[in-house]
Amino acid sequence: MADTETGQYHLLLKHLQSGVLIYSPDSHLLYWNDEAARIWSVSADKLSGLQVTANDWYFISEAGTRLAPEDYPVFRILNNPVPFSNLTLGIKFPDGREITWVKVNAYPEFSEEGKITQIKVLFTDITEQIRATDNYRLKRYAFDNAREGILMTEVRPGAALIFCANPEFTKNSGYSEQEIKGKDIRLLSGPAADPLIVDQIFKKIKEGKPFQTTLRCARKNGEAFWCALRIAPAPNEYGRITHYMWYLTDITWKREINNKMVISRKVLEQAQKVARIGHFVLDMQTNTIVSSPSFDDILGLDVNLPKSMENSLGHILPEFQPKIWNRLQEIMQNGGRFAEDFIIVRPVDGEQRWISAFGELSRNTEHQTVTLNGVIQDISERKQAEAAAEFAQRDLQSIISTLPDIVLRFNAAYEFTYCHANNPEDLLVPAEQLIGVPVDTVIPQEITQIFHEKAEKTRISGKVESFEYFLPISSSEKEWFEARMINNTQDEIVCVIRDITEQKHAANALKESEQLLRDIFNMAPVPLIISNITDGKIIMANEKSELMAGLHSESLIGKHVDNYYINQQERQQLLNRIIRNGKVEGIEITLKNAKGQINLGLVSTTVINLNGEKRLFTGFIDITERKKMEADLNVSFDLVREQNKRLLNFSYIVSHNLRSHTSNITTILDFLENATAAREREEMIGHLRTVTGRLDDTLFDLNEVVSIQKNINLIIEPLV
Repeated sequence: MADTETGQYHLLLKHLQSGVLIYSPDSHLLYWNDEAARIWSVSADKLSGLQVTANDWYFISEAGTRLAPEDYPVFRILNNPVPFSNLTLGIKFPDGREITWVKVNAYPEFSEEGKITQIKVLFTDITEQIRATDNYRLKRYAFDNAREGILMTEVRPGAALIFCANPEFTKNSGYSEQEIKGKDIRLLSGPAADPLIVDQIFKKIKEGKPFQTTLRCARKNGEAFWCALRIAPAPNEYGRITHYMWYLTDITWKREINNKMVISRKVLEQAQKVARIGHFVLDMQTNTIVSSPSFDDILGLDVNLPKSMENSLGHILPEFQPKIWNRLQEIMQNGGRFAEDFIIVRPVDGEQRWISAFGELSRNTEHQTVTLNGVIQDISERKQAEAAAEFAQRDLQSIISTLPDIVLRFNAAYEFTYCHANNPEDLLVPAEQLIGVPVDTVIPQEITQIFHEKAEKTRISGKVESFEYFLPISSSEKEWFEARMINNTQDEIVCVIRDITEQKHAANALKESEQLLRDIFNMAPVPLIISNITDGKIIMANEKSELMAGLHSESLIGKHVDNYYINQQERQQLLNRIIRNGKVEGIEITLKNAKGQINLGLVSTTVINLNGEKRLFTGFIDITERKKMEADLNVSFDLVREQNKRLLNFSYIVSHNLRSHTSNITTILDFLENATAAREREEMIGHLRTVTGRLDDTLFDLNEVVSIQKNINLIIEPLV
């Protein structure tokens, strides 16, 4: 039974999702499973007997520094035989492949004398987790460090609720992220905003289209500021628009510069040069432009050419030109402001640059002139940052949408700051309603203590902490969950909760199935054994095998099947048929047990895979008594057949001998009936007496024959 459990133990290790390595006290490898071979990307034969330092790879710490050999897990246990767990290490390979990150647990096993007999080391591959975490951090970094304000809003009927904001926006607006989360975006427009532009924005949102405009907004303290606003839809993986991205650039300073142009052109020119801003005045009637030197420098214009609108703006990429010209015509007819971003190709070097142009129409009725006064700015770097931020934000949303069942984030005061579930019903209430709610009012009371313990532990150590718990859903059913605590920042913890009910049921079903198979094996009505193919060594035996072998079933373990074969040729013939056909059924063999008793049996055996090795699964049916009965039956059959033969011979003799006498009697009687003289009758009667006497002698002789054949105690001696 111990070996049975060992076999099952090795089977469990083989299919474990973690790599398992077992070392000897001299650091040689004794055992490994498939996952370990996969992590190291080597075949099993290369791991066999390998010493931990006899390799060309090495471990690195979380900080990326190379570990000394004495700090390797196996030597760490050998130097200080104390178990350790959840140590994060990287495996660096010399061929330049990506680092494999693993979570390491190790512990020693001791003999009764207190000496180390084995060191077990478990490696769990967390490379994908590390990559996902790094990607999330990079994208979050791009979002948090963007040089323009960024908001994300949820799409709701008639509203746009703020979902999150980056630090640049909170710095410019004066609002903290918590103050505006869940609020409508109109909160930021203030009374100074143009209601027509606000309505136009929401019309575009309703249509699911991107939109750009300039809007006058209000900070938290009531101060008004101008911003260049660009909004873009953010669809989910199914193409449905669920959020909008709002990119707000504070352009108040641009307007201030525009005002300062009137006060001091020199100061303005210097400021434009530093800020890569160019000033222009476009006469809408003559199509001539008066501009600052920085205007020409940004657009890469030839200063020797006339400064017309065509020469200045004719280098805009074709896809932007219709919009620019239409916008200028619209301003000429209806007035208003001009604010557009576009790409130009600089004539001097052919380089493409993003340009942001802003202007206001001015009408001079006295001089009957219409001019567009404005500025341009080279925003190429900002556009690149916007594209990176947009890509990072889109990927960030994709990552969040594919995270496991429930993701919760809470601060040091144990208040929710973020909630997400693939299935919103799992949260019971809308996610936004949980923001700011104390954790203890939501989580089940029975896990409150361990929830706090694990959160504090990961807050201190920075390592992932996990635990399992269940919730009863009826008197006989429960749902199981796994919770993982992740140290997001110094002040926040992320808790990922996953439903593992099906895994638990599967594990229990597997355990019950294994126990059932074990019971069936042990309680089978015939002897069953499992042995090696090569040497015939018995590794498992049930209780019925005791009768066959004359030993206790546990004493059979380690014995060789060959010891129980009387004729070794039968054993070899059996193996040959197994090698040829993979199994044999109902082959008759002769066995002897440990007490010397001879048993006849029918053997059936087949090749099975146990713990990754091929074994023989064999069953026996004892037919000794049946063979004895068959032998006795054959003896009886031979006796009956002999008696029948003798009876047949006797009948032939009786028929032959009696027929002649009866024939003579009949003939004499015929003569006797026809005799007329007394002398003839006397003669016939005399003949009749003679025949009847001979008949009597014949009957006596036949009786002697019967007596001899019935006598089974005759002594047979050879005739000399």
